Amino acid sequence: CIGEKQIVQELIMTLVSSLRDFIASGFASIPEVERVYTAREAGADVVYVRVGVRDPSDRDLRFRIYAKEKEIIGEFHMFNFDFDIFPTELAPPDPSMELAYSKI
Repeated sequence: CIGEKQIVQELIMTLVSSLRDFIASGFASIPEVERVYTAREAGADVVYVRVGVRDPSDRDLRFRIYAKEKEIIGEFHMFNFDFDIFPTELAPPDPSMELAYSKI
């Protein structure tokens, strides 16, 4: 029924918004994280997350980011995630991605 579809769609949008906020606040707790972008294709269960830092080769930083990724996956296990870390001096990873957090 149309009413049920609309309710389900609204619930999904609320969940996705909560997920985006959770991702942004989670990575914002890591001081070296400068930007976070997210995207989700309509109807898909994959959430794309790009984390921008100055030095992606910093091993300790990467381990802290990986720990945060595990926490996010644990909270939102109904989604599949595609995480990536990129150097912030580069352009945003993909123009279709939404800026969820920016420190700079």
